[in-house]
Amino acid sequence: MLSTLIERSTRPLCDPNPVYNNVNVSNLNALISNLVASRTNDRLILVDQHGNIIPATHLSEDGVHPNPTGYEQMAVGWFDKLTDTSSNIDILRCQTNN
Repeated sequence: MLSTLIERSTRPLCDPNPVYNNVNVSNLNALISNLVASRTNDRLILVDQHGNIIPATHLSEDGVHPNPTGYEQMAVGWFDKLTDTSSNIDILRCQTNN
């Protein structure tokens, strides 16, 4: 499982007008998404945490780390992918060799 990165503020700590448009994060997220899409035989699953987080709502005052609601939102994103049966990848099943 691979995850995209969440946005962060590009302004200094405690700036009253934070900006959440980080080109580096966007570029890396595109590379991660393309990697997962191109490696179909590797059984990779993409968790879009970037899409799960609304910076103005889910980030703490430092503009970088999630607040409690943001962490909860991220946990939901992981859980949804772990329990999604449409990928045909049985992540939670224990495999044993007999």
